[in-house]
Amino acid sequence: MAYSAAAIGSLGSIYGFSAAGADIYAAENVQEAVNAFKTVLKGDYGVVFITEEYSDNEHLRSLMTSPLPAVLVIPDASGSLGKGEAELHKMVEKAAGADILG
Repeated sequence: MAYSAAAIGSLGSIYGFSAAGADIYAAENVQEAVNAFKTVLKGDYGVVFITEEYSDNEHLRSLMTSPLPAVLVIPDASGSLGKGEAELHKMVEKAAGADILG
């Protein structure tokens, strides 16, 4: 089975993902991001990129329970808040049993 990629966030932050073949879901507020993620869950997506501004939302986090799609937190157009790196550290620590990234 072939999976697709999707990106959720402000249009200026995710527009470039369309050039790489990802489906983009522009969201200008948390509710739009939640609705977009619900739509993505109904599709055949293997990975979803979501901007940091929406990644901490409790409702959105409650939807991220299955192994697929993998959710990767990315910075938005205004720059990184460090949340994506923190998420990566958590995933690696869970998989490896230790924070090997330092």
